[in-house]
Amino acid sequence: MKRILVILVSCLMLIVLSGCRQTEGGSIEVFQLEEKEKKLLQKVGTHPHEVMRFNYNNIPIEYKYIRVWVEYYEKEELVTDNLLGVRWQVEDEEQIICSFRSNKDNLIVTINGSSSTSSEINTVDSIWTTIANEQKIQVIDDRAFILGIRVINKGVSFEPFSDAAFVENDLSNVLKNDYVYVIKGAFEKE
Repeated sequence: MKRILVILVSCLMLIVLSGCRQTEGGSIEVFQLEEKEKKLLQKVGTHPHEVMRFNYNNIPIEYKYIRVWVEYYEKEELVTDNLLGVRWQVEDEEQIICSFRSNKDNLIVTINGSSSTSSEINTVDSIWTTIANEQKIQVIDDRAFILGIRVINKGVSFEPFSDAAFVENDLSNVLKNDYVYVIKGAFEKE
């Protein structure tokens, strides 16, 4: 009888302790910064729209890692598919924090504390916008998803784009801009 009780308690503990990781139905959602966080960012010289924060949860247990990377396009052509790439174990983090920061002639891209500097474009006398994916991202399979987009144009305007860029991974309108940085991610089993 004691042995059965020990087995039942052990099974119950295993179920409770592994309850954070699901077998189906994970998602990623944008996390809106609070006013005090926005003010703090402004005090250190970063515009709040340059920072994107996402929370993920209920990621299926078969996904062991998450990989987030930045693709860089210039005049509709892919220049590099891995300007910056970061990979970590799913249980190690529950957030993805990405940011862009202009510093004279450089653009600094950061993903969860890892940074890369792009000095290929002169950001002086340009306009830019950074847009986070506001749609809830469902983790269905190994498909890549778009977390955010940074557009930089010389001149006075930029080519607008819709949620289709995020929902359907359709970058056709986005790439009509001069310089485009796309933050992508994917969950990986190995």
